[in-house]
Amino acid sequence: MNTDERKLIEACLNHRPDAQIALYQRYNKAMFNSALRILGNRQEAEDVMQEAFITAFARLGTFDGKAPFGSWLKKIVVNKSIDALRRNRSGIFDDIDLITNYPDNDKQDEYDVVYQITPEKINDIMKEMKESYRLILSLHLIEGYPHDQIAELLGMSYANVRTRYSRARKLLADNIRQYVTLALLN
Repeated sequence: MNTDERKLIEACLNHRPDAQIALYQRYNKAMFNSALRILGNRQEAEDVMQEAFITAFARLGTFDGKAPFGSWLKKIVVNKSIDALRRNRSGIFDDIDLITNYPDNDKQDEYDVVYQITPEKINDIMKEMKESYRLILSLHLIEGYPHDQIAELLGMSYANVRTRYSRARKLLADNIRQYVTLALLN
């Protein structure tokens, strides 16, 4: 943690609103994007981000500085996002998998496909996926959580997380290929 950030945190601990605003401005976009990737809804992401900052400021005294402040804050955002999913959408973690059998066709290199579309389009494709798949993909690929931590966060078994991640990744690749194929035909 750099000196400037340490001073901001100390000022926040002294209940200085200007320091809280500065810390909020430093991290709000990244935390909003993390919540949005998990929730898939701008309003919910905004609400969760605000709630996470309130919690972070209330618990700032427990921040030990061993990890970067942004990592500590992101953990709060991710946990609150997962809680919001559970609260608002019961059943997304049910063991109902609509997509089971994937054909073992000759795969074209997935990396070639990805280069043909924008990150924004990939995000749009992910938004259309089953929420539990999108959540696990976001947590692992974008937020960098390992499978064992995802399992703990979601209250699932490690094997279930790995299976869902594998299926979600395959589904995402298939949907990207389908998008590219349709785009090339038009």
